Amino acid sequence: MKWYENMTKQQKKDFKKVIIVFAAGTVMVLLVTMVFRFIF
Repeated sequence: MKWYENMTKQQKKDFKKVIIVFAAGTVMVLLVTMVFRFIF
């Protein structure tokens, strides 16, 4: 994780934002898939 420590605070903030968006997107896709299988 040396590359992470070398990042600036702004880069770290952007990096965390990307991870949060990616995780949220993945969860949404999984939920939608489960709901569709449950309904149909």
